Amino acid sequence: MSLSLSPLRRFCVSGSASQLVKKFYTDVSTRVTPSPVPASFPNHQYEVLLNGSPVKTSKRNVMRVPTPELAFLIKSEFDIQSTFMKFATMPLYVLSKTSVDIDHSPAQRLNLMSSLLSMVDTDTAVYREDPRTSLGKLQASKLNPCIAHVNCTYRLGLKENFGLQNNQLSLSSLALLQEKLDKFDNWQLLAVEQMASVYKSTTLALCVLDKFVTYEEAFWLSRIEETYQA
Repeated sequence: MSLSLSPLRRFCVSGSASQLVKKFYTDVSTRVTPSPVPASFPNHQYEVLLNGSPVKTSKRNVMRVPTPELAFLIKSEFDIQSTFMKFATMPLYVLSKTSVDIDHSPAQRLNLMSSLLSMVDTDTAVYREDPRTSLGKLQASKLNPCIAHVNCTYRLGLKENFGLQNNQLSLSSLALLQEKLDKFDNWQLLAVEQMASVYKSTTLALCVLDKFVTYEEAFWLSRIEETYQA
């Protein structure tokens, strides 16, 4: 009997943003998860199918997402692929399969929490130029409302850092933030971690999650200094 990669590919699609994988499917569809959803995975409601088979993650878990809208958008990401699949154009698929794997691996969730907490003391939203300069005044006017929002919502004590000054959060504040983050489901936690990595700011990521600013505004806020100096 000859071996074929096709069955494997029908179930598992993985690759890095720069890796090229030849498109192997002709039909993409979605469906409601056919079997009863386990109580431990309440977000596993909808599946994306390639040639009739559910997409699996790189860890062999069936990729199930919480809403029909998200399933449709992931379907659209698969639909637009041509000869080779470009994972850089499939952000929702990449994030969703990662979140599903986190559902099955508590250790990955702990790593996400640790990553977010470690970014707090190097948060770009708190590092400032001299407040007497025009750049310092711009930073204060645009970033201070974000800090105030996070301090109020998450009961933190973030302060601006000027020059070599480093106002680190107290252990009690970090514990409060961890308590708040622990209430997020894996989809929310992963979204915040990914945004924080882009913005180099847990503060701005939380502001986007809370709809205090848009993700476009947060991106601009994270680059105030570079934009000002350009």
